[in-house]
Amino acid sequence: MDTPFVLTWGLELEFVVRYNRERYSQCLMARNGIFWADGASLDMNAKLNHLVRADIIQAFKLQKIPVYGILDELSGPKRFSKWTVSLDGSIVPKAEQLPGDWTGSSYTGVELKTPIFFYREQAFQQLIQVLSILGNKFSIFVNHTCGLHIHVGNGITDLSFSTVKNLASLVTVFERQFMCLHPIHRIHNKYCRPLGQRWQPLDPVLIATEIEMFDSIDHLVNKLSEVHGNREKHHAINFCNLTNKNGTRTIEFRQHEATTDPIAMVQWARLCCELVRYCHNAGEFGVLYFVQEHAYKSVYSVVDLLTDLGLNGVADYYEQKGLYEHPQQSWHWKGPANERSLRPSN
Repeated sequence: MDTPFVLTWGLELEFVVRYNRERYSQCLMARNGIFWADGASLDMNAKLNHLVRADIIQAFKLQKIPVYGILDELSGPKRFSKWTVSLDGSIVPKAEQLPGDWTGSSYTGVELKTPIFFYREQAFQQLIQVLSILGNKFSIFVNHTCGLHIHVGNGITDLSFSTVKNLASLVTVFERQFMCLHPIHRIHNKYCRPLGQRWQPLDPVLIATEIEMFDSIDHLVNKLSEVHGNREKHHAINFCNLTNKNGTRTIEFRQHEATTDPIAMVQWARLCCELVRYCHNAGEFGVLYFVQEHAYKSVYSVVDLLTDLGLNGVADYYEQKGLYEHPQQSWHWKGPANERSLRPSN
């Protein structure tokens, strides 16, 4: 029986908020025993950061954005039914990256998570609205320690095995093309490792054929994610969640750089969702046939690839935005493709 297909997605964005220490310090006493217990061992910076988080949450609530409160329980089956605002200590801006005058200011790292969205235009409009609230009410920016992750799934149902194999083949065989959408710091990055190294440097059809031969999702995920004997989520595309028995089984696209540009986020989310949709609709061996037809072309850019996948609007966006050029990696197949092959054909 065919797997029901209801495309769903969610976004995680990491960013930095700059705030005025004096203004927030005046609120500390009023929040004692509310946001933290009296006598809690939190230092002043930690308390100020929690106040900033509470301020963001309140700004969302005033605009009728469904968001978890600062004291809400964020575990359980409903944890992705609203927006989530949390602190992220891994975000550390360097002094030379701080924009503007920082006199009297401090910063905190924030991670913003969307609810689980259906793949509908209304979801993109709410994302744009939330980013507008952040941009108007707060001083926010991103740097290389921030990330932007898109999760794509099939509602409350697993993605079909053929969909997963198709996507694994597509993003591995055409890895060089997809790399042209991202700057260099998202190529050589321990948090979004390339997948292509696992098949270095096999012929494209051999890669797609080997992926088709996997007999279980567990074995395929092991191949796509194993690092030093353990599964590791820090790849350009993370397949580990697909075997998560106690959580949301999604594919996570991790390679895009963090941004505060809503259009860039929407277009990347569209691309991720449409890739999964294409791989679902292609059916068994569908991407293998696509690889046979297109992988050996001497001139084949990511714009050509997206157009052949039927993603004309997304292709137009990235062509107008401009593509990055990266040298061929040591693990990439050295066939007809050359450096000019990654540029849009005229």
